[in-house]
Amino acid sequence: MYTEMPLSRLPRATALRLIDQLFAPDQRFARCFHRYWRDTMGMSDAAAARATRDELATSAAALRADLVDPFAHTIGVAHDIGYEPVGLYAVRALAAHPVGRRLDAAIPAGTPGAGARRGIVHAVAIRDDHAGLTALRTAFVGIARKAAEQDVDVLYFYSSDHRLAGVYRHFGMDFPEGLALPGSRHLVGRYDVRRADNRERVAFTAEQLGLVELPAAA
Repeated sequence: MYTEMPLSRLPRATALRLIDQLFAPDQRFARCFHRYWRDTMGMSDAAAARATRDELATSAAALRADLVDPFAHTIGVAHDIGYEPVGLYAVRALAAHPVGRRLDAAIPAGTPGAGARRGIVHAVAIRDDHAGLTALRTAFVGIARKAAEQDVDVLYFYSSDHRLAGVYRHFGMDFPEGLALPGSRHLVGRYDVRRADNRERVAFTAEQLGLVELPAAA
């Protein structure tokens, strides 16, 4: 069973170790980045490897630079000796993230969700030795709850791994034609936080996983 903890609450050494683990060259981020540069962008293996190393370093450095980020959260396992983080995600306002601002500027007026309170989910990763449906569903519940807490109506997702589209459709995400990042071929999805079936899906998944939501402070 997995639980959650904000990145900011982790001891500094634990947070840095998690970031190093997730952005290691043998983990999912590295494989996804390499496939993106090689298969989607048409680079040679050598050029894709260089671009992957650069992207891993840049992404990890951004997280290391703000370990007290209130919008970054971890999932992990509670042991007798303490909490072991094995995954990460971040949810914030669309305009508060560089990619979100690019996406915001590219969404035409009148597009469904264009006038709503919008957010973005990014840095979604689970350590390879814990990669599985239970960990992913735990992260999904956390993402949906954090979006609701931030009063977000529509949440956008982007990834270098287009194969995730099928997985995220099961969670209620859609991938509208024309929704794209300028100058990029990243997968971009949209999730309606307030839609009734999505709320029901979150509640059902949380109940199955035993993820009890604490009552709001009085």
